[in-house]
Amino acid sequence: MSGSRTASRKLREREAIAAATAARSALDILNAMGEGVVLMRLDGTILSVNPAAERLTGLRQADVLGRPLEWVLPLLLEDDDLKAAQKMLPRLARGEVPALRPVILRQARGMAVHLDPAVTFIRTPDGHPVTAVLTLRDVTNLHETNELLKRVFDNTHVLIAYLDTDLRFVRVNAAYGRAGGHAPEYYVGKRHFDLYPNDENAAIFRRVIDTGHPYEVREKAFVYPDQPRRGITWWDWTLQPVKDRKGRVDGLLLCLLDVTEHRRARTALERNERRYRELVENASSIIMRVTRDHVVTFFNEYAQSLFGYSADEAVGSRLQGTIARERDAAGRDLCSMIAEIAAQPALHASGENECVCKDGRRVWIYWANRAIRDESGRVSEILCVGTDVTMRRRAETEAGRYRARLRELADRLSALEETERRRVSTHIHDTVVQSLSLASTRLGGLRDAVAAAGLSGACAGISGVRALLDDGLRECRRLMADLTPPLLYELGLGPALSEFAERMQRLHGTRIVVEEGGESGAMDNPLRGLLFQAARELVTNAVKHAGPCEIRVAVRNQPGQIRVQVEDNGRGFDPRTVDATDNAASGGFGLFNVRERLERLGGRLEIRSAPGEGTCAVVTVPSSTHGPRLP
Repeated sequence: MSGSRTASRKLREREAIAAATAARSALDILNAMGEGVVLMRLDGTILSVNPAAERLTGLRQADVLGRPLEWVLPLLLEDDDLKAAQKMLPRLARGEVPALRPVILRQARGMAVHLDPAVTFIRTPDGHPVTAVLTLRDVTNLHETNELLKRVFDNTHVLIAYLDTDLRFVRVNAAYGRAGGHAPEYYVGKRHFDLYPNDENAAIFRRVIDTGHPYEVREKAFVYPDQPRRGITWWDWTLQPVKDRKGRVDGLLLCLLDVTEHRRARTALERNERRYRELVENASSIIMRVTRDHVVTFFNEYAQSLFGYSADEAVGSRLQGTIARERDAAGRDLCSMIAEIAAQPALHASGENECVCKDGRRVWIYWANRAIRDESGRVSEILCVGTDVTMRRRAETEAGRYRARLRELADRLSALEETERRRVSTHIHDTVVQSLSLASTRLGGLRDAVAAAGLSGACAGISGVRALLDDGLRECRRLMADLTPPLLYELGLGPALSEFAERMQRLHGTRIVVEEGGESGAMDNPLRGLLFQAARELVTNAVKHAGPCEIRVAVRNQPGQIRVQVEDNGRGFDPRTVDATDNAASGGFGLFNVRERLERLGGRLEIRSAPGEGTCAVVTVPSSTHGPRLP
């Protein structure tokens, strides 16, 4: 019997040792688990908390052992999570497995941890629950990842929709909802092609489900059935099959990118490019692009027709050797010119130079140049827009020749006029003046004889006749002075103007001052005559129209030009109101004639005046101007 009791005792000891060993192993496993584990009685009394649970909850095992779960929950949960957990306690007491939802756990340190809780039971061999096992799985990282994905999903501008294999919406993002004019929840559960009927697209969706191959398309047209005013919209879209672990398609991911504005902009750009090309090709101007190395990269049709080079001949060729020579007719280095345009385009925005056609014809082109810059701002090409000005240049050359001829004729006319004035003056002196002087002298002798004879009545008549002859004689001398003032040719322009000023001052009482500085007596007679007549005309006009005033006449022989200035401090006038047909007392030599004759000699007349501010008239003539000398 004793042997039997000993064996039985040893068996119980071995069982106890095995049980203790198993308990220690279970405890080691429990403590080593990464998930939090809380062991509780069915009434909620906490029996054990593993280290992972301590780490997750922030509560130590010594603080919660023997405590009811109902006491611990308010320390960890808030609001709806707390209420849901408290509702779970009665089911736990009945040994029922409650369905738990993820909760946000408030740690003692104030940190929020997202947990996925689950409850299981340790049961007796006959199936009765004796201990509840609460496992706490940390899903914080997963939650943050899901939140991040949700934010990306809802904030991307790409339209995203997830559909099941029946083509029902499972979920859409905010962009998809905005595009369709509804909240994202509106679409869930609805069939895609009930909302957007399209047989072609439906076949594409079905093909992706059947084959498992994705589909992609660019700029596919679409019209919203419930938004016809939007018209045709354009979309880039991809349809990606979503597969399970066995490779079967169990959903579709539809991604849409609205490219309507891009499509419209590109269409508008293409339309503008066509118009631009039509404009460029049909423009009546040369349009050409040239690199910094003088290589032509564009040559429009007008350029081809003008220069005689086809686009194939011109594009890729250098300017030198085609439309340009190394130097133009003016001797300018065209290579250097193009380099300067590239280096400083703002300083060479326009210019003219001679070009050469394929058949050797030379043409003059007016160029407008604009720099074309690359992304770094460096000049890469030059846009040259040219206008054929050959006819204008030829016309200008002809006009220059005509102007030269006209000036020559004007010089000759001035010389002839001056010669004629002197001839008329001489003729009056040699004939009329001499005859009148002789007649006056003889009448004087006759009057003396009649007076000696005592015929006083006849003597008075003779004196009257002689007075008339003397008046005529003075008028002839005045006319001679106006035609060819003797001082003008004997002493020069300054003395002649001084003598004229004294005479005008005696006649009209207006103070006239003549200033002379460096006037040369070697001036040709025709030019002297023209300047004298111009000054006389201006002084006469001032006396007639300026009112009470002082007139100053200044003659200056300056480098390169002769200057005569007539200035008064009278009432002034508006120069724009001067009558071109105004005539002076000298007969026909008005301001219009002064200006015309001066311009024919390369000179000019400038008048500055304003009401109440006097008048300043300036005559300038190049000092190299000489009228032709007549034999």
